[in-house]
Amino acid sequence: MLLSYDAGVRDPNNELVHLYEIRDALSTKFGGENSVRAALTITSAQWSRLGQLCNHEPLRQGRHRGKSGEAMRDASEAELAESRSIARAMIEAWRMGLGSLAHCSSNIHGLSLTSCSSGNLG
Repeated sequence: MLLSYDAGVRDPNNELVHLYEIRDALSTKFGGENSVRAALTITSAQWSRLGQLCNHEPLRQGRHRGKSGEAMRDASEAELAESRSIARAMIEAWRMGLGSLAHCSSNIHGLSLTSCSSGNLG
């Protein structure tokens, strides 16, 4: 997840692709949306909004470019900031759930997060 966040910052043309990887990793780890949201207290609105921005809006930085049939556009700064904020909230919720591994940390683009191999999702 930390690598995906870092990749999003370093690869702005594919930022939303990388930020969605965080949601996808959590979904895989916890066995689906409902389990992730229950375990990490991620709201339905947060979950849905990140999916909307990454998958359904006709954004050049998104995952499904050109599939909506709408004219492509660049994501606005507000949309990118919102996506980053939701992704950071998801990572932070995951990090807080690691508890005993909190002594192992990494700092990537201002995120001070747990990254021990036994708790790292990617």
